[in-house]
Amino acid sequence: MGVCPGLFSAADESCRPWRFRKLDLDKSGSLSVDEFMSLPELQQNPLVRRVIDIFDSDGNGEVDFIGKYKQFT
Repeated sequence: MGVCPGLFSAADESCRPWRFRKLDLDKSGSLSVDEFMSLPELQQNPLVRRVIDIFDSDGNGEVDFIGKYKQFT
């Protein structure tokens, strides 16, 4: 796969599922706090938990791809 331009750009649409799957370490279809924290640049960010809470529509502590993808398209 080529280089993906930006996180939410129109040209990046085909890269979104790939990026999500790359972070989805347990292949559950959703991202947990631990999976988000696997990114070194997020480990020291105090807002990560709050962002997950905002996008966690069902209250299970995880962000699912399908629901969040639809919010940004």
